[in-house]
Order: sequence, then C-alpha cells, then structure tokens
Amino acid sequence: MDKNEKGATLSNTPNTIKNNTEAKLQNIPDVGKDINVILDFFRYVEETRLGASLRTGILLGSVCRYVDYLLKIGALQVVKIAPDKRTKHDAQYLSADVTKWQKPKFVQLSLFDKED
Repeated sequence: MDKNEKGATLSNTPNTIKNNTEAKLQNIPDVGKDINVILDFFRYVEETRLGASLRTGILLGSVCRYVDYLLKIGALQVVKIAPDKRTKHDAQYLSADVTKWQKPKFVQLSLFDKED
C-alpha cells in the first residue's frame, strides 16, 4: 500500500480538520452522583418529583427515572398524595425517611376455611 492509498490518519490529515484527542472524560456527568443527591434530598425533605428537580437542579426526566428505580429497590416510599404547591394537581410526596413510611398491614392468610 503506497502513501496515496492510505486513508486519513493523524499524520496526513489536513490542517483544517482538528483531531479531538484532548477530550476529557471527566466532564461527563456522573449518574451515580445524581442518584445519590436525589436519595439524600428525600432523606431530609418530603417533596414531589417536580420539587426535587427544582431544588436540586437535576432535570425532571432524570429525577423521575431515579425515583422509579429507588421505589423499585425499596429506598423510597410514597408518604402521601396531595395537591402540589406549584401545579395544584395531585402528586406523590416521597420520602426516604423510614420513620415517615407507612407500616404494611399484616394479614394472616389461611389455606383452609375455618370450621366451626
């Protein structure tokens, strides 16, 4: 293969094309950090998803995704459903504080009907 048949490489690119070899991967936001911010926020404040987004500065779509994941693993719980302060529509107020969580109602199930 001679010099003319080679594709564009770092050595023979025109000066007008800039090689982006100086990209810093540290500038990519850390997703784990954001979910920890949301979890810490709900430990101290009983708030809606919209309120968490506004007060933490994390995008609402990301907050909703993190909250759904935290609800699924049992780190958050819906404490009450009430009108939101900002939208006046019913919204879920969430908390990560275990003392505010509702206790599950224990019901003993029986396999057989009780005979009198």
